[in-house]
Amino acid sequence: MSQQRCGQRPLQHPATYVLFNGGARVAPSSSTRGFMTAWCGQHPIWVGIDGGSLSAIEWGRSPDVVIGDFDSMPAVTLDHLRSAGVETVRAATDKNETDLELALDWVRSQSVGAAQPVRVLVVGLDGGRIDHLITALGVLCSPRYELFELAALGNDATYFVVRHRVLSVAMPVGTTFSLVPILGDASAVRCLGATWPLEDEVLHAGGGRGCSNTSSAPEIAVSAGAGVLVLIIPVGSDGRRQASVGRSSRFAENDPDGR
Repeated sequence: MSQQRCGQRPLQHPATYVLFNGGARVAPSSSTRGFMTAWCGQHPIWVGIDGGSLSAIEWGRSPDVVIGDFDSMPAVTLDHLRSAGVETVRAATDKNETDLELALDWVRSQSVGAAQPVRVLVVGLDGGRIDHLITALGVLCSPRYELFELAALGNDATYFVVRHRVLSVAMPVGTTFSLVPILGDASAVRCLGATWPLEDEVLHAGGGRGCSNTSSAPEIAVSAGAGVLVLIIPVGSDGRRQASVGRSSRFAENDPDGR
């Protein structure tokens, strides 16, 4: 990859990152903006993933960096961003990685030595090609990014990557959600605040055990002792996000006495 750095603001830790993904765009709204602020705070690093940079601009955000092979980025837009001092990281068009992978790898390179998990939000995940969605979910769950706290906003749902740390998510009582194991079985799964709670159970990849649960409390708490899950909370019929960040502003370590 070639890189051009043009005097952007210095990165500070703990940093949070908002990645505007290419493909189907998520329109800004009060619920999406509120979720973004709750997850990433007021001053995240803004990353445009190829044509996703156009989405960032629609949100009124000038990216700190744009990453990709730029096959879906208008040349005039790329030139404008460069002239404005935006860092560009260009990859070859003929490559094995998706642009989302490249962006996550860039975040990982910026986070070396971080004393705590790095929080990342991907904006734009679903609503396009199904193969892109399946691949993106696999990428987000990759062991390469196990030190990230990852969430994603799609047009159809809000997504969270669940590992061993306890994830607390608020939602209206009666909200439908699913826990889907990715990349293999997930064991010692706990899910509290649900109509069908889970306590130290195994969710098998390829099985439907975690599909279509509902919340029985204003907040659910989810974790996995081993493996990785995706918590999927569909957007409501009114188009609003059903999910918001729970009581803790960050993940809490899953200790035996504080389930």
